[in-house]
Amino acid sequence: MLAPAAHAVTVDFSGLVPVNASQALAQSETIAPITATAWVYSGGAYSTNYDNGLANPTPVTLWGRDQNNDHGLGVCSETNCATGGGDVNELDNSGAFEVIRLDAGGLDWTDLWVSSLDGGGTNNNESGLVYFSDNAFAALDATTSSFAVDFNDLSPSVEGSIWSILQAAGLTAADAQKQYVFFTADGSNGTNNDYLVWKATVVPIPAAAWLFGSALLGVFGVARRRQSQMKA
Repeated sequence: MLAPAAHAVTVDFSGLVPVNASQALAQSETIAPITATAWVYSGGAYSTNYDNGLANPTPVTLWGRDQNNDHGLGVCSETNCATGGGDVNELDNSGAFEVIRLDAGGLDWTDLWVSSLDGGGTNNNESGLVYFSDNAFAALDATTSSFAVDFNDLSPSVEGSIWSILQAAGLTAADAQKQYVFFTADGSNGTNNDYLVWKATVVPIPAAAWLFGSALLGVFGVARRRQSQMKA
């Protein structure tokens, strides 16, 4: 038997909103096979509400954009996301420390894209962090594999694939097999960093693993035939 081809699946999160739109989404959205979820992170804990000093904490949701140089998912954790622009409705750290988690459901990551990572933030060089983990609520600190990506890495563009950047920073095959990827702003670069999570590509179980599984089935099949012949 021939092994099936390992077809890559690319998810474009800007497809969650109409063309040229910028609008609120749910806290969690799925474009099969990837699920994206928004959180705020503080003191090592994830929350779906941002206590911003108001009488009622603000619910945290994803925010979708499909505009020129602004494609993909941000996070809304404030009350003026519709009018506040990127500093409010993108993934940022100007107020709450916002997080977007992608869940590949056991598939391998092979590419990640960001958008709106530009030179308008702190030090004229917006910066983000990407974490890989099998823990759905990973500690976003030095105990989890993380990689920085900034505007200077993409320049002169403000959007595109960051996979080669991650690989150059030390991304391993083991990292790419983690179930979850977390995106945050880079707090070490100040408090004016905002960008969007645009696309992600995953592939199914490697062909080698499929062949190993099919080989085991072949062994079991031979054993069953021998048992049948002995009974006959």
